[in-house]
Amino acid sequence: MTELTAPYQAQALETVRQSHRQEVTATLTPATGEPLQLVVNSGSVTFSEDWSPHAQVELSCAGGQSVADLLRMDPRLSPLLEVKAGYVYPGQSADVQLLATTHLVERRVVTPGDTLELVAASAEHLAQDVVWMEADQVKSFQGVLEATQWLLTYAGAGEVDATQVSQNYRPDLVAAVALKQGSSVWSVVLHIATAAGLWLYVAADGTWQLAPKVHLAGQTTAWLAQGGGGSLVYKADDVLSRNGYYTAAIVRYAWEDANGSQEIVGTWAPTPAAGALRGSGQKTLVLDRQGSISQYWADEAARLVVENVSTRGDSYLLEAVACYWLRPGHTVQVDLANGSTARHIVKQVVFHLGNGSMTVTTREPSNLGESS
Repeated sequence: MTELTAPYQAQALETVRQSHRQEVTATLTPATGEPLQLVVNSGSVTFSEDWSPHAQVELSCAGGQSVADLLRMDPRLSPLLEVKAGYVYPGQSADVQLLATTHLVERRVVTPGDTLELVAASAEHLAQDVVWMEADQVKSFQGVLEATQWLLTYAGAGEVDATQVSQNYRPDLVAAVALKQGSSVWSVVLHIATAAGLWLYVAADGTWQLAPKVHLAGQTTAWLAQGGGGSLVYKADDVLSRNGYYTAAIVRYAWEDANGSQEIVGTWAPTPAAGALRGSGQKTLVLDRQGSISQYWADEAARLVVENVSTRGDSYLLEAVACYWLRPGHTVQVDLANGSTARHIVKQVVFHLGNGSMTVTTREPSNLGESS
């Protein structure tokens, strides 16, 4: 095994470049009773850095379950749905690994045809259902990690694997966290993470992660080539667009404290040319966020926004053989039949389980806002 294809064996890199077999399985673990093994006919598993829940699953499975087992597939009890996928190497056992850990959102039985349709999502969707039930109060924490863990614990989530975030990080953001009765706990924790420039999500193995979002290209995890022998890419869209692309940002933070309503506006724009006004001619994104913050960190939040959205104008949309180890934040090298080549960051990947393919959306590495 290598870091490139983990948790799959190193030979997966070459296997996907030639004719091969794939294997997909699904296990549903109800609140009571034994796990149910399902036969997957088709479906998709999607990972995206742009939405939450991070993982979303749709499966069409063979029917034939008993009435009792169908009753145990009750989304109201949040049964666990695990999807595994991988490759069958010639003369070896199958290299099948955990692809997604999710909880059931909807179960549907389709007749005639006796088909079981399942919709599931990673555990963020459970936390998003929770609101603050206690009286209004303001809490103080030692840092972003501590606040995140406390709020997620209230929301019924597990421990945060925060190896990339230290204890007592950014205490300024969580010195006065306002909790209003009936307000979304997820909204509060998400605002804290976003203000700190961090990404909060549930990984494929079901663990909660708090980490900086990837902006710079790293080690290449897949070579997505089009044309010629060993090609992975069936179809490629090379897209340049102003949609979702910005070069400046204004982020307004609002909160209430003992002195009443407060607001701080953070801004970032490229250094203007001599004689020009700051922000003149820039495509500017305006955002409203909740939570107390200092002027310095509000401006830094605006810079981080631009660092992210300034990379959105250049992307690839690729249809290719499924590389099941690929995730948002990974770096891929794209080589198209017209001779163009680029190293991009994965923004979204959709695995199509019925035909063993994937659709990958990329973004360019950060190229703006680093020196100003």
